[in-house]
Amino acid sequence: MKALPRLGAGALTAALLVAAAPAFAADLARENCFEGAQVADWVVAGDNAIFLRTTTQDIYRIDLAGKVPLRAPASQVVVTSNMKTVCSGADLKVYQSRYGPLGVSGITKLTDQEIADAGVQALPGRRYRGH
Repeated sequence: MKALPRLGAGALTAALLVAAAPAFAADLARENCFEGAQVADWVVAGDNAIFLRTTTQDIYRIDLAGKVPLRAPASQVVVTSNMKTVCSGADLKVYQSRYGPLGVSGITKLTDQEIADAGVQALPGRRYRGH
């Protein structure tokens, strides 16, 4: 009979862990999120990526869905969002003056090491573009 209470406690623990898993996954996903109104500046970072700085000074890499000749000045690229919170490519709109809308395949917040590796010259400045 003593095994029954242990089994009940184990089942309860397992149920709590299963119930908490979606919340934990959502918290991890939110690390790559930012408020849409926080888009401050961006620079083209190769043929399929943009570095974006928020008004909180966080830097994100925006990966584009395909290879697009983005070597043009950043002024020819427009980044906007109508969403309160940007967590995925579907929440962000990227346009290039020559090619129109560009698909976004991913958003990744850069770590301090990734920012250091990129170098100050490759990152967006402190001017505010707005949208």
